[in-house]
Amino acid sequence: MALSEISPFSYNTYAGRTKGFASWMADFVQSNTIHGRTGWVGQFSSYEWPPHSSNTWKVGVLQRAKFYRGLVPSLNNNNRHMMKAVNQIRKWGIPNSKPYQLRRAADIRKALNVLQSELVNSPWNQKDLGNFLHTPGTIASMSKVYEMFDPHKWTIYDSRVANALACLVRKFWTKNNNKEVDADILCFPVPPRRKVGWQPCEGFHGVTTRRQDCLAFVYASWLLRQVAEILRNNPKYGVPPTMGQPSKCSPLDANWQVYHLEMALWMLGDKKF
Repeated sequence: MALSEISPFSYNTYAGRTKGFASWMADFVQSNTIHGRTGWVGQFSSYEWPPHSSNTWKVGVLQRAKFYRGLVPSLNNNNRHMMKAVNQIRKWGIPNSKPYQLRRAADIRKALNVLQSELVNSPWNQKDLGNFLHTPGTIASMSKVYEMFDPHKWTIYDSRVANALACLVRKFWTKNNNKEVDADILCFPVPPRRKVGWQPCEGFHGVTTRRQDCLAFVYASWLLRQVAEILRNNPKYGVPPTMGQPSKCSPLDANWQVYHLEMALWMLGDKKF
């Protein structure tokens, strides 16, 4: 099933419909051992990038803070300066990839301006969403830039994050006697992954259109905002290890935020569960 555009197209509308799933998701990850790790703290603390490297969650958080500090101020400068910040993120997220060309700067700037406008221009309309459609690369690559623009609000949406969400949705539906609750806004498409033999969760297909991958990115970000709020507001979920190093994590919040959950889901989505 393809994702549909909710109306009005806003965080509040999406959160209202997915409140039950967000609460279930928070509890499921917390109370189950998945890939040998238990709970949100356990999943997040196991983070490593690149895979099988010595780069722990500490490095991951510091990298995100560095990219955030570089990208946001660059928007007030010329396109060449902004694209330097963008391509540093691209090189980190997709090593050995070719940089985005300077001629694509206007499209990227337009997309970032739309992300910024969500706070003062909600609900969005179809024209706003359309500004995502002309950026270069895939949603797996561009969403890395989007997250660094505001790690409290937006998530990376790549094959592993998407697969983790798909597996969670499938288990939620199984719990509900295979009733595909809110499938039109929870059927997260899984981008392709370059790994021999890798298969995503059954029934969740790859991204097929630019509009679908944009919807998936926005919906995943809105969902993780809800879950992060649930984790922050209940001590039973524990606190991320960033709480012990708030100054080092600045300017990112040390308590549960979207970027924490993205990092945890990235570990969860390495394979089906």
